[in-house]
Amino acid sequence: MTLTQCLEEKHFPLRRESLRVQFLEGVAFLHKHGVAHLDLKPGNVLVHGSSSSLLPCLSIIDFGLLVIAESEETLVEGYCGTPSWAALEVRESAEKYSAILADRWSCGKVLKYFVDSLPIGSASAFEPICTRLLSSVPGERPSLSAVLQVLRCTPDPYRVRAEKRGSEVDEATAVRKRHRIVW
Repeated sequence: MTLTQCLEEKHFPLRRESLRVQFLEGVAFLHKHGVAHLDLKPGNVLVHGSSSSLLPCLSIIDFGLLVIAESEETLVEGYCGTPSWAALEVRESAEKYSAILADRWSCGKVLKYFVDSLPIGSASAFEPICTRLLSSVPGERPSLSAVLQVLRCTPDPYRVRAEKRGSEVDEATAVRKRHRIVW
């Protein structure tokens, strides 16, 4: 099913954190190997699993607009993607832009889509990350590896901890690590 269908299904396991991380890891993998997708959106993300699956698996699809980008300094020109999911610099296609940085903006938009699917009033570690990735200044968007590093040090309030012993120490350690990470 598409990501949209998954998030709308009430009985699907609430493994949103796993899906968000899988999404970021997938796009980070593409960027590491010199590929910019340029059409990242919930419709191009599939979730494999069922309502009884403990850990659904995410796949990124539709590479029809991909460009080869050796780094974030690699510039392309021309409009690509779906208007509401494309970065501002892509929509203003009169100038060259970084395909990698445009993908990071789209990642922020997809993460925001996840956040918006949470119950109203639910705090999420992803909100500040979304804000950073959705920056109108492309050079201010953090790398996805830095985002993943921050997320791995951030306790998830929705995760059920199998072991409560030592959780206060673990959370204090995570907070210290999170403050040391500079993006």
